[in-house]
Amino acid sequence: MKRFLSALVALPLAVSLVACDSQSGPYGAEPSAQRSHLKRAANAVKYVALGDSFASMSGADSLDDSTPRAEFCMRSADSYPHIVAAQIGASLNDATCQGATTADVLESYDTDEGRVFSQIESLTPDTTLVTLTIGGNDVSFGAPSGCDPRDLIAGDPEVNEAFPGILQTDAEREAACIADAQAANDEAVAELPDKLDEIYQAIEQRSPKAMVIATGYLPVILEGDTCDYANALSPSDLQWFQDTTDQLNSTVEQSASEHGAIYVMPNDAAQHTACTSADDRWTSIDGSDTNSFPMHPTPAGQKTMADAVVQAYESHVGA
Repeated sequence: MKRFLSALVALPLAVSLVACDSQSGPYGAEPSAQRSHLKRAANAVKYVALGDSFASMSGADSLDDSTPRAEFCMRSADSYPHIVAAQIGASLNDATCQGATTADVLESYDTDEGRVFSQIESLTPDTTLVTLTIGGNDVSFGAPSGCDPRDLIAGDPEVNEAFPGILQTDAEREAACIADAQAANDEAVAELPDKLDEIYQAIEQRSPKAMVIATGYLPVILEGDTCDYANALSPSDLQWFQDTTDQLNSTVEQSASEHGAIYVMPNDAAQHTACTSADDRWTSIDGSDTNSFPMHPTPAGQKTMADAVVQAYESHVGA
């Protein structure tokens, strides 16, 4: 996939020319013409953001209602796509939407608010930058939490159908439930690369000149965390969070590499989980201390992701 545009390469050149004689602009142009030249260069960056709630949702009181189906999609004005667009001077088409799966990037669907069009339709031949945050809703982070033995009632028809045979003890029922959930999640993870392939192929077809940056998922809770939230989880639940996060990010990174995209994950993300102090958290469990949504990035996490995306973008356009 092509990731460079002559218009983008011209941007750092234009910026460097600002330091030249204040009485002349590029190629001897007047200062007003110089400013117009720089403005045109900045406007050449046409940015489309694709993805789920890890890209759309940030501050709980900063929802952006200027886009279609904004209330349903819960797009925040301080999410990383908006910060990136402001930092690099790009025009932004924010197509991200909470709850989105890989299928929702490619296909439209109906909600109580109306039809949500496929995110891929936002791309055009002159799109120059695409960010992609997707895959988290295709797998399951919380399946084991539904395997509490108190919820697995002996003799329940649904339980018997899900777990054939007579399960004599609570421990057996819980173990069978977790094993079934693990098998389903393993299947979902195994299917994810093909689904990501379809998205990258669609991006290539619609925006063949675009640079594509894929972001990983900031971890919420990891093995070894010791806050009240982590301590309330069973060892199997905590391990599930760790394994699912690792599998998801590994798959996203591998798919990005195979399609010539850039994978981005902020450094030290493991040191900024929901178990750190409120000021240091990049993700949150309940959002109460960080003005964020439960189980999602905090405004600080979105800002950190934006900085990582901008750094990757600028390093590849020679800024």
